[in-house]
Amino acid sequence: GGLISWFIGGTFNVIEMILYMIIQFVVLTLLSPFNSMLSERFDSEITGRKFETSFIQVLNDLLRAVFVAMIAIVFEITCVIGWWILSLILPGSDFLDPIMFFLISAFFFGFAFYDYSLERHGVSTLGSIGFSFSKMSYMLVTGSIFMLIFNIPYIGLFIAPVLATFISTG
Repeated sequence: GGLISWFIGGTFNVIEMILYMIIQFVVLTLLSPFNSMLSERFDSEITGRKFETSFIQVLNDLLRAVFVAMIAIVFEITCVIGWWILSLILPGSDFLDPIMFFLISAFFFGFAFYDYSLERHGVSTLGSIGFSFSKMSYMLVTGSIFMLIFNIPYIGLFIAPVLATFISTG
C-alpha cells in the first residue's frame, strides 16, 4: 500500500511539474514580443536612448526567447532532479519541496525577463546565463514577484509580465 501510493503520488507530482514547465514555456514564448518591446520602451524612458524595432528584430527576439526558454527549462529540470536526489539523501527534507520548486522556477523566470534587456545591450545567450548566475538574488526577486502576481486570478496574467519586465529593464 505505502509504496504504491508513494509511486502514484510521485507520478502525479512529475506530471504536474511537466505541465507547469509547458505553461512556463508557452507564457514566456507568447509574451516575448510584447515583453521585448515593453522593455525597449522602459529603457528609452529611463535612459533616453532610442532603439530601432523592425519585423526582423521582433522575429529574432522571438527566436531567442524560444531558445532562452528551452535553456531555462532544461536547467530547471536539472535543478529539480538535483533537488529530488538531494532530498532523498537528506531524509525528512521533503517539507522543503514546495519552497525549493518555487525558488527554482522563480530563478528561471527572472532569467528569462532579464534576457530582454541583456539581448538589447548585445549580451550573448551564454553571457545572459552568466549574468543570471552572478546576480541570483535579482533573478529570484524578479521571478518571485512575477510568479506571485501571475497567480492572481484574471489580472495576474496582465500585470505580472509588465511588472517583471519593468523590474528587469535597465
